[in-house]
Amino acid sequence: MAVTTTTGQPITLELMRGNRGRRRKERLVRAAFFGAAALSLLISIAIVLALAGEAVRWLMAIDLGWLWGRGGSRGRTSSTW
Repeated sequence: MAVTTTTGQPITLELMRGNRGRRRKERLVRAAFFGAAALSLLISIAIVLALAGEAVRWLMAIDLGWLWGRGGSRGRTSSTW
């Protein structure tokens, strides 16, 4: 028994491949989505690198003891806020 479509045509390899124009459009959409994903990834990496660069620049500009010493909270503890 041959497998047929709803129109009664037998299912062939050519029929399963679909319309050439539709495949072309799907490739274009796939490429557009891939490009958007790649651009999004590059922008995210650029943001992280910019933030990391600013953090390193800030850490180089201050005395690191200030972060853990008395200067960090100006001598106050959380109970005296």
